[in-house]
Amino acid sequence: MKYLFNYIIFLLFINVSSAQSIIDTSISTSQFSILFDSDKHTIRDSFKVQLDSLITKWHSGKETHLVLKAHTDSIGSDEYNINLSKRRLNAVTAYLEKGGVSDTLIVSNFYGEKLPTVDNKNASLRQLNRRVEVFVSQKTKAKLLVGRVVDAKSNQGLKSHLDISFGNEDQKLLTESDGKFELLIPLTNGIEIVANAENYFFRHLKIKPQVLANLDSIIIKMSKMDIGSKYSLKGLNFVSNKCIILPKSIPILHRLISTMTTNEDLCIEIGGHINLPNRPKVTNQSDYYDLSLSRATVVYDSLVNAGIESVRMYTKAYGNWEMINPKAKSEIKQAENRRVEIEVVDCADSATIHNEQVRWPAIHGYKVR
Repeated sequence: MKYLFNYIIFLLFINVSSAQSIIDTSISTSQFSILFDSDKHTIRDSFKVQLDSLITKWHSGKETHLVLKAHTDSIGSDEYNINLSKRRLNAVTAYLEKGGVSDTLIVSNFYGEKLPTVDNKNASLRQLNRRVEVFVSQKTKAKLLVGRVVDAKSNQGLKSHLDISFGNEDQKLLTESDGKFELLIPLTNGIEIVANAENYFFRHLKIKPQVLANLDSIIIKMSKMDIGSKYSLKGLNFVSNKCIILPKSIPILHRLISTMTTNEDLCIEIGGHINLPNRPKVTNQSDYYDLSLSRATVVYDSLVNAGIESVRMYTKAYGNWEMINPKAKSEIKQAENRRVEIEVVDCADSATIHNEQVRWPAIHGYKVR
């Protein structure tokens, strides 16, 4: 049976229970369509390239399963089109088998003109309906993961939207009203998870496959957007000693923009922090202080450019004054110190507080708006 993995969210707290059994299943890895000329079942050379690539993958050692679905446009009788779709299916199946793909790993069907992908009103659109759809899946190890999304303070369940990125797939899942969910998790790769709940900070996490292998259940604690509550933008990373956001961190910034757009009454302080452990606190005249300010300002500028009103936010530099780990030695602990932190504030305050100006933009790579 093929499972399309619709998944989960960010976990701040993990419960690990006794290991559940690992099961064999299949995961959808890709899909594409082979298009045909009108009233023809001959495979075009351009589409043979895609089939050849699929055959190569099949011979790579990973057991690949295929689902083939053949279709026609609306020109011709129902009976004729059923037979035409069957001929197209047979042509693709024969090509794959000639390349060495076992017919025992192919599931197929033909539908004639019954399932058009677009309207048949003109020649260009009819071309898209003359097709054999190819769905590719691979065997993998998986396990069932159960979880619940809760308020961090009250432990009350939260109905949440969960976005999952796994391999080349992006999936969405809505939890039950009490925050409960069940997921069939493949163990071959890690997953990237984002959770959103109304009036709560979004959560984001990348979970490695070796971590997934030891998880049976999780509790996801989310922080409410109360005045004074803080949220560290984990995963928002910068070029070393610069305020330039790394490309891989841009999705985190987009999540913050989405949160500010969705919650129109939310006002925030954007705090910049640096890592300088086992050292005295820097002064507000130092370039370290200015680095923390420039990083906060880059986030502020991005929000303004996205249409967020400037009166809803302001920046503040903290240098190394509020490090999470002031005596950090390991890279993990030091990374926790390097952060941009969001604090919910009263909108009356955000409207009146003026931003401090970055003093040395050239040093930190800051581009003045």
